[in-house]
Amino acid sequence: MKLIKNNIKYSLIFSLALYLLANLFIVGQEKYYEQKLKNYDLNENGFFEENERTEKQQIVQEKVASDTARNLAPITTIPVIIVFGFLFWSTLKIVERKKLT
Repeated sequence: MKLIKNNIKYSLIFSLALYLLANLFIVGQEKYYEQKLKNYDLNENGFFEENERTEKQQIVQEKVASDTARNLAPITTIPVIIVFGFLFWSTLKIVERKKLT
């Protein structure tokens, strides 16, 4: 019984760490695109004037502006993390059975 509780505890810790890592990556990616877009603002006034607009600037601005997926990431990653946590728990359970036999 104690091993089962440990397996659940380890699976929850694994899932939480994976959840935090995934969301940290998403936040880092968002900050990266924001910084990259900031580099195109030559006079640093917060607006992109005609001489600052380029094709590359437009692409980066689109990546920053289309942030719906990044905003929903804390919610949408939960089901994926649950599946990985369950797989981790199942793996621990299989390893435990093999040790007992």
